Amino acid sequence: MHPVFKITANNIDITQIVTDRVLSITVTDEAGVDSDTLSVVLDDRDNHIKLPTQGAEIAIELGIGDRKVDKGLYIVDEVILSGQPDELELRCKAADMRASLKERKTRSFDNVTLGDLLRSIASQHGLQAAISEQFTQIQLTHIDQTNEHDLHLVTRLAKQYDAVGKIASGRLIFTTKGEANSASGQPLPITRLTKQDVSEYTVTMADRGKYKSAKAFWHDHTTAQRQIVTIGGGEPALTLRHIYDGEQAAQRAAKAKLDAMTRGLATGSLSIPGTHKALSILAESKIELVGFRTGVNGEWIVTRSEVNLSSAGLIVNVEFESPKK
Repeated sequence: MHPVFKITANNIDITQIVTDRVLSITVTDEAGVDSDTLSVVLDDRDNHIKLPTQGAEIAIELGIGDRKVDKGLYIVDEVILSGQPDELELRCKAADMRASLKERKTRSFDNVTLGDLLRSIASQHGLQAAISEQFTQIQLTHIDQTNEHDLHLVTRLAKQYDAVGKIASGRLIFTTKGEANSASGQPLPITRLTKQDVSEYTVTMADRGKYKSAKAFWHDHTTAQRQIVTIGGGEPALTLRHIYDGEQAAQRAAKAKLDAMTRGLATGSLSIPGTHKALSILAESKIELVGFRTGVNGEWIVTRSEVNLSSAGLIVNVEFESPKK
């Protein structure tokens, strides 16, 4: 079966118009806020293609045979003209990367839960908040946003709590990193891949797990003394430099850092000739490799998924890491 696609521009189906001009279509999904991107490269041989305006909406579907998978809605961010031969490339970002999220703000938040803060940000930008329960009641004594846009603030908070902060499908998603769970706490689907499904693969064993514990300092306002908390056990221990305002904040920071250091002890990548199964693989979902060898077989967390349609066919490239232990 041959690859197929559907392109809609500002709600108008232009598939037939561009079918013989499409050189490549690439959809990339990465874990994190700046995740989904789209690139469409067109043959501009006669320079008759009408240049799209920045902000135009592009919807894309990709598939095999008579079945297509919706790969999302995107906003044209850049138009690149090149030659020889003459080509036109549309570089697009996920539709949810709206301009209001990038407006810089200076403000402070006091005595607010992380859940309430994220819900407030989501509401300000017309997004639905989807937050894992474990983050909703975390108490923030004080947090400053200084000449910083809301998108960066979400990213900073996600890094602090070893979470995934992501804008997708009209939602602000804040969920646990490395566990392949949705914001509701339910496990994401697992895609099972055999050696026969894959055209090539690489797995790298890294020595990132040398730390057995993490320590963080916090300020005790009652005694005016600096205290220390330890997460994990054994040596060597990683010590965080920042002094936290409270024991719980120090514990969360130490745990997040230790989780980040012990996750991804092995990383890998693979390429899959386009199938409907491969098209369903998204960042933060889980894949299970079967029939390879010890060190490769098992469950992995997807960190990046790229779908590319070109004259070579439909190829899905996946990057992954070992899950949180």
